[in-house]
Amino acid sequence: MIISIGTSLGAGITSVVSRFIGEKNDKMADNAAVHSVLLTIIASVVVTLVFTVFAKELLMCVGGRGIALEYAMQYGHIYFLASIFVVMPNALYGLLRSEGDTKRTMYVMVLCAIVNMILDPIFIYTLKMGMFGAALSTIISLAIVLCIIIYWIYIKKDTYLNPTLSNFRSISLRMWLEINMVILYSFVKSLNNFLIS
Repeated sequence: MIISIGTSLGAGITSVVSRFIGEKNDKMADNAAVHSVLLTIIASVVVTLVFTVFAKELLMCVGGRGIALEYAMQYGHIYFLASIFVVMPNALYGLLRSEGDTKRTMYVMVLCAIVNMILDPIFIYTLKMGMFGAALSTIISLAIVLCIIIYWIYIKKDTYLNPTLSNFRSISLRMWLEINMVILYSFVKSLNNFLIS
């Protein structure tokens, strides 16, 4: 569900920002990008609070019982607390995709998977951290990816978009509704797939 929230944000960002880029309206594209980043940060904080406070109840809702619930809580404890590292990269992929930069998105996604695969056995078996180690390796790999994306956007500044606070402008209710409707649609679709599986 957390990944679905990040993916849904990414879909909404891609849809709205790419339309402004297509219209060659760079000011509005940057403005929408800034709003998207802020929306993602807010969503990350809300997700962290909700999933951390109601972790046990949420895991029980999806069938967590006995030893399975115990393992899920070990994994979920750090995963939920660090959910900003799950939501942010998935959402920021949308910024890169909206400007047509699909290669670098693919590179960091592959890097994330490779780092996770390397760290998993080290944390789980060598350091004997169990499920906590599995969650930690996932968070570390996503944190590395987030740092790389932030470096591209805010330090190297080699992206088309410039989502800085200097480009923040008030936006119309219509734009907010557009972003949120795409996000809501994508999230409901992801949630439906999750529940079916």
